[in-house]
Amino acid sequence: MNVTAPDLLKSKKFAAAALASGLSYLGVQQGFDVQQIALFTAPLYAYIGGQALADVGKSKAKIEAEPATVVTIQNTANPQP
Repeated sequence: MNVTAPDLLKSKKFAAAALASGLSYLGVQQGFDVQQIALFTAPLYAYIGGQALADVGKSKAKIEAEPATVVTIQNTANPQP
């Protein structure tokens, strides 16, 4: 699966990660304590994790919903009567 830059910029997870990273950087620059920074970035990271789990569930459901393909291989080198 190839992910292009426009696809990445449309991603809600990417936007949440960029926001959390930016808030962390600004928090450090403004002199906030690590625990204070974690208080306002942790929900964003939890959202990213939750969305990732939901995506895994969607992928699994999609795979299970697709009909199975049966392939029969016939041995032509040593034909059986």
